[in-house]
Amino acid sequence: MLASDVMTTDFFILDPEVPVYQALEPVWERRRREMPVVEEGRFIGVLTMRELIHRALPSYIRDDRHFANLTFAPDLHQITDRMKDLGSSTVREAMSREVRTVAPDTSLLAVATALIRDEKKETRNVWVVDDEHKLVGQISEWEVLRHVFQQLDFTD
Repeated sequence: MLASDVMTTDFFILDPEVPVYQALEPVWERRRREMPVVEEGRFIGVLTMRELIHRALPSYIRDDRHFANLTFAPDLHQITDRMKDLGSSTVREAMSREVRTVAPDTSLLAVATALIRDEKKETRNVWVVDDEHKLVGQISEWEVLRHVFQQLDFTD
């Protein structure tokens, strides 16, 4: 099995020059966590909900070495203020460039490995790109497991 066998093409792309607040409008109904960013036909990054929240948090909270328990923390206006700033920035400014990509002919084993390795990557999906770096698909843990389980015979 290859990446092209399990990838989904059910995604929409974002323009890097659009303000984040505007780019997120279609996201609310679709409940997407990651949206690919494409410029002139080339995949250049991903806007992630996780990264937006991460950037909105004060640095002393983001660094778990300082505070393991945040139950004491008040509802800080810093978060909404920072989120407003992020919403006004462009998708290019807010997107993650540290993403996992594979070719369509990448083995399923390599795809599964890419999904669980390198936890420092800001995205959770693996993005499938062709030789010209055109986005052709995305793969999450869900696609891998669904495809594998559909191939198995449990009637033994």
